[in-house]
Amino acid sequence: MAILSKLYSWFLLVVAGVSGAYAAETLSLAAGQTSPTASIEQLSWLAGHWRGEALGGVVEEQWAPPSAGSMVGTFKLSTKGKVKFYKIEIIREVAGSLVLQHRRVKAGTRIDV
Repeated sequence: MAILSKLYSWFLLVVAGVSGAYAAETLSLAAGQTSPTASIEQLSWLAGHWRGEALGGVVEEQWAPPSAGSMVGTFKLSTKGKVKFYKIEIIREVAGSLVLQHRRVKAGTRIDV
């Protein structure tokens, strides 16, 4: 359970898109340390809608349940009634552990489909 707690702490930092402006620390593996064993099913509790206050505004996330070895989610930060940015996020199983990938999109950015 301690590994999951550390993973979730790291996960929150990355998902929130924190940078030096938002986080006092960045978690990373020490030299020679390897990623812990984990499966996407261990994050099934993350599925659903999450909302709260952080990063100077209101944050919202939506996560789909695990399927096909991955989860997909969206993130939005709003301040004073205006969106600051969005994120599209993917967590997937790789080599017996989990990898988080995300793409940040500024509010007002045109997305061609």
